[in-house]
Amino acid sequence: MTIGDHLSVSRGLYTHHGIDIGRGRIIRYSGEPTSFWNAEVCITTRADFAEGSTINVLETPRHYRARQIAKRARSRLGERRYCLISNNCEHFALWCRSGEPISEQVERIGRASRQLGRVLSRTGNAGGPLLERFGDYLDEAQPRETQRELSVFDFLPTFL
Repeated sequence: MTIGDHLSVSRGLYTHHGIDIGRGRIIRYSGEPTSFWNAEVCITTRADFAEGSTINVLETPRHYRARQIAKRARSRLGERRYCLISNNCEHFALWCRSGEPISEQVERIGRASRQLGRVLSRTGNAGGPLLERFGDYLDEAQPRETQRELSVFDFLPTFL
């Protein structure tokens, strides 16, 4: 592992992400699905990041040099804008490396939601359209050029 690497570790149902800044330190969003209300971008050790699991180095798009990636990560230290859908740890790591805050995990959930919604709609299940719209919402919530703060509850008024 070297400075600027995009690191990930499996947490069972999801994958946690961070950026290696050297000397055994990683910058990550502390908020995971179980504790995101108090989440912030922080520096942690490899051991704390791993929590006993294997750390993987991901080959993700990189538009900056290693030190620039680390500098971008440091620029967000203390930030408390975690959002599971539009500003999670994966968004953070990819933004540091490429400038694009993307979460493949959120995109996968959106695709699965739309697919399941279509199947349910064909069978006449009333939940089908809801799942399809939720999948569309997840796509729309993915920031591409600028970070937007969205809440999982933003989509509810369209269904009520």
